[in-house]
Parts: sequence; C-alpha cells; structure tokens
Amino acid sequence: MMRPIITSLAVTFSDKVVFGELDVELNPQTAASFAIAVLPTLLFFKNGSVVERINGVISKTELTEKLEKLLS
Repeated sequence: MMRPIITSLAVTFSDKVVFGELDVELNPQTAASFAIAVLPTLLFFKNGSVVERINGVISKTELTEKLEKLLS
C-alpha cells in the first residue's frame, strides 16, 4: 500500500534521501532489533541512528511533510 508513495518520493527526494526496504520475513532478527511489530513501519535514520519512526499507513502529504521537516 505504501510502495507507490515511497517510490514516488524516492524520485522527488533522490538527491537528499536514500530509501531502502527490508523483508521482515527474510530478516526477522533485524526486524526484532528495531522492534518492528506493525507493517508497514518506516524508520528514518540520520548519521546511523533512528531519529523518527512511523507505524502504519500514512498519506503521501504526511510523509512528504515528515521528510521535509527531518531535512530542515
């Protein structure tokens, strides 16, 4: 459900943000280490540390605003 939104924003923010995806079924230890219990979960990293997380589906507008805030 979030994939089209994230794909679109990956193009928009391509010069500022690196987007990645983790298959939690193939990587359960990594998912557990970040306490991922809800899908989708979006983690925002800065300098190697999680600075923000979103659990569940949000709109493109909300996600765009969140990215812009984190980049400012």
